[in-house]
Amino acid sequence: MKTGSLKRWTKYVLIISGSVVLLTALAVVVALMVCDDDDYRRLAVWGVQHATGYRMIIEGPFALDLSAEPSLTADRIRFEAVLGGLSPPLKSIGNFHIKIALKPLLRGTYIVKQLQIADVVIEDVNTQQDKTKNHCRLQVCLISSFPYLKVYP
Repeated sequence: MKTGSLKRWTKYVLIISGSVVLLTALAVVVALMVCDDDDYRRLAVWGVQHATGYRMIIEGPFALDLSAEPSLTADRIRFEAVLGGLSPPLKSIGNFHIKIALKPLLRGTYIVKQLQIADVVIEDVNTQQDKTKNHCRLQVCLISSFPYLKVYP
């Protein structure tokens, strides 16, 4: 194989790879622009139920701001057990607001710039009995997909 044809193939591979990356980024941007707050609300409800096994009901406003400092705000959030499951230790949240830094997020690090949680109702831990082992337990959901979570004042 000649050096000229190798350079040509390298050029074609780079152009095709760049085009794929550009089209993928464009598809993500279009998907973010097409989705509205109700779509993100349904996605959040599905994610909480999938991760914790509890149903989340957002009765108040839900807003997702995708800017240089993305933020999520939700009001009047309730948690319920799925049919046949234990009741959740966290019953409701009156107001939830979180703001994260975008630049570290793009590198895979989650930096919480602001976190406000108000009017939280937690069930008494002693009311949840594990019938198989006859002792009290509190289920804590650790989000393992955030290994680099940092919280700053």
